[in-house]
Amino acid sequence: MDSRPGPGNNIAVLPAPVQTLKFKAAVIAVAVLTAAPVAATSDAEDRFCALLDQCGIEHAESRCRDRDADLGLDASRCRPAQDVEGLDLRPWGQFGFRTYEFLAREYQAAYSIRGILPMRAAQLAILMDDLPFTARLLNHARGGNFTARFIRRGDHPVVYGERGDKFHGQAVQVAGTSGRGRMVWLGFGSATIARWTFVGEVMLDLVFRPDPGNPGRLQFEVRIYAAPGNGAIDAVMNSDLFAGLVRRIARSVLDDLAAATGSVIEQRQNGTLAPAEWSPPDYRMIDRLQGHKTAGPVNP
Repeated sequence: MDSRPGPGNNIAVLPAPVQTLKFKAAVIAVAVLTAAPVAATSDAEDRFCALLDQCGIEHAESRCRDRDADLGLDASRCRPAQDVEGLDLRPWGQFGFRTYEFLAREYQAAYSIRGILPMRAAQLAILMDDLPFTARLLNHARGGNFTARFIRRGDHPVVYGERGDKFHGQAVQVAGTSGRGRMVWLGFGSATIARWTFVGEVMLDLVFRPDPGNPGRLQFEVRIYAAPGNGAIDAVMNSDLFAGLVRRIARSVLDDLAAATGSVIEQRQNGTLAPAEWSPPDYRMIDRLQGHKTAGPVNP
């Protein structure tokens, strides 16, 4: 199993001490690769072209004409590629090759989390556009240990984030916008879940919209895709136990985010927000959130 860090590799399982050293090198690799397209090896191009052809992704590149690789993909494997194509991610654009080739890897683990949150879609859009503020919000209201910072802003922002010693990663927003209620991120990093530590690439697809029955709430779906490095890791990551852990962690973060938003708005309204804990830009963000009042708690 190849556990070297780098966007071309699949997910590998590492013991925790090794993971720390691997991650430091991975940050450097991803910082470079998020600024330029990933170099295409012959095998990677075969996978990439096969996915475009088998999933009906429109393209007009001569380099795919003489390739006849067959990945044997079913409809479920084509769905994420077709979804990002619908968000105008071009196959040979800046992040197109990297994203579609990732989705064409031999093994894939996919997780979907759906539900309702007691906050407005406009509030979540505000928070998704400023992840460093969102990390501070979670830490203030829920006592977490989140950290996030933008490495680059613009049409394809790059963000570095961590949650204590459980998660470290860096991701680029490859498609979608908060205004459209859909954002797709492709990242590289490490995560410790239960007794497993994983290093590799992950794609996260967040969809959210107002709840038709109550505009003070939002409906959401989070889709997470990973590329296990071999059959043994694939079996672990596709097990019911592991999938359940991933879903619970993702759901708990979103629940905490909704609760934190309601809490900080309430403190701002009743004058109990501690001035020393927030900068003037933070206050402006809170006031923007306050313009979109939350609904009561829900039990989806």
